[in-house]
Amino acid sequence: MSYNEVLSLMVKKSGLTLREIADKCRDYHVRIDQSYISKLQKNNQAPASDEVNIAIAKACGAEPDELLYEAYMIKIPESIKNFFDELIKNIKDIIKFTLTVNNPEFKTIIKQQIDTLSDFKIIKEFLNTNSIFRKNNRALTRKYGYKKLKERFKQIMPGLPMFDDSMAPMIPKDAFIQTSLSSKINSGDIVLVMLTDETYLIRRYVTIDEKIILIADNKKFEPLTIEKESIEFMSKVQSITIPV
Repeated sequence: MSYNEVLSLMVKKSGLTLREIADKCRDYHVRIDQSYISKLQKNNQAPASDEVNIAIAKACGAEPDELLYEAYMIKIPESIKNFFDELIKNIKDIIKFTLTVNNPEFKTIIKQQIDTLSDFKIIKEFLNTNSIFRKNNRALTRKYGYKKLKERFKQIMPGLPMFDDSMAPMIPKDAFIQTSLSSKINSGDIVLVMLTDETYLIRRYVTIDEKIILIADNKKFEPLTIEKESIEFMSKVQSITIPV
């Protein structure tokens, strides 16, 4: 994620208008207007100073470090930036491998979620769990080490993201779901379905005359009739987390 993308996400999660954020920045002795923040979001302005970045992040109720990191990454020489890009790519590969060792059926979903994390969060979480990641691959597959890693993953990943409003209002867009592969699935349950083309859907599962129909609660989305052979795996939605 780039500087403007991290900033835009902070603004979105805050639930505040740009004017409200600019006003709150005054609490941190920084005077800016909403048009300046808008230019930063649209990448029409060079990254703000440390003082301004810290104020904006705090006004949004976020940690400043992530925004500061992305601002400095724009300023550093290209050769150093390329080094960091390669380093982060390797870290992501290690994390993806580690998390899919015991859960290969979640490979695509894990990859999608890791790729949505900012570079700063990737580095931070890697350093926080370095005692685990420094073990060799055989050690990573041991149950105890994997449990620790999986628990850490849950802390930074509240669940699988809902990318659309197909299940609204029960599961709004940007909510997170937790699933269980061991739970029995009955007709009418909400499920996560991974198809053989490696796409996944969150829908209500219905069976009629041995046909599988995936139905969205939002009537704007058409029901989807599929064959059993097109399902890679399916798990029942156990809980829903709606960001505040």
